[in-house]
Amino acid sequence: MSDRRLRLGFIGAGFIGQLAYIQTLMANPRAELVAVAEMRRDLREKVQRRYGFPNAYADERALLADQNVEAVVAITARPNTGPTALRVLQAGKHLLTEKPMCGTLEQAERLVAAARKAGVVYQVGYNRRHDPGTAIAAGILREIASSGELGTLNYIRSQHFSGDPYRNIIGDERSAEPPPRLESWPMSPEWLKAEDRPEYEFFINVSCHAVNLLRFFQPGDYRVEHTGLKNRLGQVVVVSDGTRQATLEFGRFGNVGWDESFELYFDRGRLLIEYPSPMNRNVGARVELYKGGDQPTLISPQTPAKWSFALQADSFVAAILDGVPPFVSGEEALEDIRLIDAIWRKAGGAREKAW
Repeated sequence: MSDRRLRLGFIGAGFIGQLAYIQTLMANPRAELVAVAEMRRDLREKVQRRYGFPNAYADERALLADQNVEAVVAITARPNTGPTALRVLQAGKHLLTEKPMCGTLEQAERLVAAARKAGVVYQVGYNRRHDPGTAIAAGILREIASSGELGTLNYIRSQHFSGDPYRNIIGDERSAEPPPRLESWPMSPEWLKAEDRPEYEFFINVSCHAVNLLRFFQPGDYRVEHTGLKNRLGQVVVVSDGTRQATLEFGRFGNVGWDESFELYFDRGRLLIEYPSPMNRNVGARVELYKGGDQPTLISPQTPAKWSFALQADSFVAAILDGVPPFVSGEEALEDIRLIDAIWRKAGGAREKAW
């Protein structure tokens, strides 16, 4: 384990940038916050004063030219994430962005190619993968597979009927300045009909967590069996790896709480993970294992009081300093985009395309 500190620069200093990344990495003794780039002058000055950044830039290109910056956390609006990420990677800096990594498969392939060429760590922020409950569930799943106690895994169900993720959270610096105008990439593929693009853009933001968890808990080559995407308040997708089916459900219903779970059904039992609101600090997912048989048992391990966003930020530092593979690399996130692309092609949005 390296005993040096990673010199970090931040592009974007908004709500999530501050609470989930700047504040969490300030608490990491292996990280040094050396620069921030934020176009909004008032916000930039407030953030620099509060968090003690030695350097603050109005232009991200000035930050990328700063030789003291080794790695970048870039948290921008979704349409701006792709082009910002590309510039960071082309500058040879390690990079962490939020999910989704971009809007389309072609964009994702371009970003991964840039990261490979630069030879840098490229991590995409799927905070659910860093939830301590996810780690507990993964350990249980390995034990189940090894012992064969519960038999075959037959069915997977993911449910995401999100509510209010923020709940009037305070603690970040704010300003009345309008959002900055940055270069953007389309958040939907060009082959989609115009009326379908807002639905795709909603779907990719919500569904990428579920798609990533599916591929993590049960890796496989998934094909799309069914899509029902006409109403964003209630959507369903069915995929199959050739052995079992997985149902992915998404929607909203005026929920002021949070309703997100992942379930795996076996011959003689079930593994359930119930996720909290993502901004609910120090509350991990609740894990429940049901074992059937003559003496049914219900096991619910205590989840550590840790915040997935803090663990995610810390893992980025460890990936660079210790050479530990990131939980979700750009290459893995690319495969999530690939499956989402296939879902929408199955839904009938694609026009004829020459191959």
